[in-house]
Amino acid sequence: MKLLIAATLASSLATSAWAAPYLTVSEIDVKDPAAYKEWLPDGQKHIADAGGKYLAGGFEKTTMLIGPPVHNRLVIIQYPDKATWEKWWKETGDADIKKAEGKFATFRIYGVEGIDAPAPQPSK
Repeated sequence: MKLLIAATLASSLATSAWAAPYLTVSEIDVKDPAAYKEWLPDGQKHIADAGGKYLAGGFEKTTMLIGPPVHNRLVIIQYPDKATWEKWWKETGDADIKKAEGKFATFRIYGVEGIDAPAPQPSK
């Protein structure tokens, strides 16, 4: 019985806590900083409510190493997995972006799945 419980727990961990994170990198060309800053708290709340976590970002904090300059705001957000991001995007993300797009900011958003964490190994 203990072996069955341990195998079930290991399987559960491997399919949930060990899932690859999903990262988004957003380049944002803010044209009206005051209006953008007024819009931003609602967007950030929706991201946090969906399980998103800000890893890096801000105004004028990006250093371009190679290539053309990026927009004046760059943000990296991590979600637990791609499904969580997709749920957020369908429920609030797309609508949030449309509120700002073209009015006071334009966005270019990339998404990438993170590296799968190794499955937990049984202790010896």
